[in-house]
Amino acid sequence: MNKIISFISLAVLILAMTFSCKNNADEKQAADTKIADCANPDAVNPNGSSELALLMREMTTFTQSLGETIRKDSLIPFPVHFKAIHTAIPTDSTVKGDIFTGHADLYLNALDILYKGEKQERIENYNNLITSCISCHENFCRGPIKRITKMRIS
Repeated sequence: MNKIISFISLAVLILAMTFSCKNNADEKQAADTKIADCANPDAVNPNGSSELALLMREMTTFTQSLGETIRKDSLIPFPVHFKAIHTAIPTDSTVKGDIFTGHADLYLNALDILYKGEKQERIENYNNLITSCISCHENFCRGPIKRITKMRIS
């Protein structure tokens, strides 16, 4: 009788380990898929991107180019159409509110200060612009914070 109980216990243990390994493999595959999807926005947003998401992507490209030109002691044209941050439709309608509006105003103000400021203050003002982006993303959509932080000029 003890041999049967030992055999059943061993069989249950082997089955448990088998299913545990399969679940870990499934979780790893799901995580790998999620990482791949993040690299492809269309996979994350199969219904398309919102106006705000598209504007944010344009703001990212602009900011990277702006940093490069500031390093070369120059500026690219002021992006007046970024004021659409207030009217662009977000993916999640609950995002737009007083907190978002405040962050959008801070961003636009930081951008304005950068362009109207003294040439010798450009790097500091640019880094303040980056800080305004990070501050907003700490409240909304934390995903790009690491990427935004790398845009700072040291």
